[in-house]
Amino acid sequence: MSHPDDSLADKGAALETEMAEMKARLSRVAQDAAAAQVLARGADRDVADLTREIGEFRTHNTTLHNTTREDLRDVREDLRETRQDLKNLREATTNGFVEMRGKLDAAAAGQAQIAAMLTTLLQRDDQNDDTN
Repeated sequence: MSHPDDSLADKGAALETEMAEMKARLSRVAQDAAAAQVLARGADRDVADLTREIGEFRTHNTTLHNTTREDLRDVREDLRETRQDLKNLREATTNGFVEMRGKLDAAAAGQAQIAAMLTTLLQRDDQNDDTN
């Protein structure tokens, strides 16, 4: 028969072994918890950094869009002015051609009149030469 003290001693030894295992597990759990806290703090810092960087990106992006919008507004205004300048130049060129055409027509008419007068004079000279 087994001795009740032996059974109690075996149970006590088993409890001590189990207690030592539980302490080891508890120690590992505590270490894991501490590591998890370190990781969580790192993640919090990373999230804070990302939030700051996204805010800076938004600010920069908004500034870039506003600058681009202003540049496009300036380009449109320059384009309007250039179109107006081209229209004015076209009108001035057309008016200049019309004016030159009028002067050339007047000069041609004057030359035709001179040619007609010369022809008349030559014909008179020829008639006078024939009568003499």
